[in-house]
Amino acid sequence: PVDQARNDPQFQALKTDEKAFLEKYRGMGEAERAQVDYDAKRWGTYRFYQDSLALRATSPAFDADAEVKRVYSHNENAVAAFTRKKGNDEFLVVTSFNKNDFSRYGMDLPPGRWQEVMNSDGGKYGGDNFGNFGATVNGGNSQINIPGGGLVVFKRVG
Repeated sequence: PVDQARNDPQFQALKTDEKAFLEKYRGMGEAERAQVDYDAKRWGTYRFYQDSLALRATSPAFDADAEVKRVYSHNENAVAAFTRKKGNDEFLVVTSFNKNDFSRYGMDLPPGRWQEVMNSDGGKYGGDNFGNFGATVNGGNSQINIPGGGLVVFKRVG
């Protein structure tokens, strides 16, 4: 199977250091692989916190005295959305406390154009990249992707 994997187009597309890591990973015992997997999850969480704090530092809309307004809530689906606004900056945070992903979830968004700037399910955090891929959506009756047990953050861009 190792030779077969080396001939796989996905393996061949990896960078040299990624191939070396994968070869080393395959040679590890079960306990070592479990530790590497655990560390990778922790690293994803660490990156999420880093990016969250960095986003917070970019705008006064995340200050304690920013204006916060509820935009949407749905108890059965366990979905909520709110805006944070201060000065010229406004962000929309959409959260799901449901274990399931919501694809093309319909809700009325505040007027304007909203660009996704953060997704808690991003691959770099160890997630499945279920989100809106940085897309810009229009206010009003819109459809967005919401990761289960996660959140997406949009910035008003127009």
